[in-house]
Amino acid sequence: MKTRLLTVCVVIAGSFIGPGCFEHDRKEVIAVEQGPEPERYALPISVQPDSGRIGTTINLKCACFHPSWRYSVFFPGADDAVYVDCETAGTLSSVVPFGATSGPVTVPIERQTALSSTFRVTEQCDTLSITVKPYDITPGLTPKDSSIVDWQGRHCAWIAELHDDTVHIWRRYSTGEVVYEHHVKLLHGSVGPMPAIIAIWGVAIPDYPGTRVDTIRAGILKIQDWDTSAVMSGRFFGKPWVPYYLSNGTMAFWVDRRR
Repeated sequence: MKTRLLTVCVVIAGSFIGPGCFEHDRKEVIAVEQGPEPERYALPISVQPDSGRIGTTINLKCACFHPSWRYSVFFPGADDAVYVDCETAGTLSSVVPFGATSGPVTVPIERQTALSSTFRVTEQCDTLSITVKPYDITPGLTPKDSSIVDWQGRHCAWIAELHDDTVHIWRRYSTGEVVYEHHVKLLHGSVGPMPAIIAIWGVAIPDYPGTRVDTIRAGILKIQDWDTSAVMSGRFFGKPWVPYYLSNGTMAFWVDRRR
């Protein structure tokens, strides 16, 4: 009788230290499912015109473009974005940069991407050298397009220096912290009515030691007017990222030697 009672007690006690008790002490790791980061989804952009040459101004329209915001506009083939300030709600005006090729134009907007249909670039360019071409962009270049006003409100005009057949066009302006210079040196009368390029370079002189000189090795110099005794004007289109002080890699010049 005593033996049977002891057996029953052992069996009952064993039931309290069985699997249920061990399960209570086990530390379970519960996997929390993390969904994928929300993907960018495309917003439609209408582009006008739908084709153009290097330097053409195009209008990109999307309801998500907000005034006073700055946007990065990406063209296929270009080395970097073109940075554009939105001046009118829903519209960005961007220049087709040097190196751009045909394809969709894209504009990142937070977790979205605005995407156009294919924009067709109608001009091929040598991305390894500087070429000189006639200006063939509408609207035409004006003196105002080349105007820079420095931090003190002074107009900084271009200067032309002629020596024999060499024409050196340059300007200087200050941002208050850095003095910048743009230089274009051309050979006049060597090949037809268009000048030949000798060199294009920029200089940055900060208010502390360390002057920087950048020689520009690739781009398109488009000449609108070329009369060494009157007006010399044109626009340069280079890589958006070099040199860093040329806005979107472009600059316009205008010199009137009749004044």
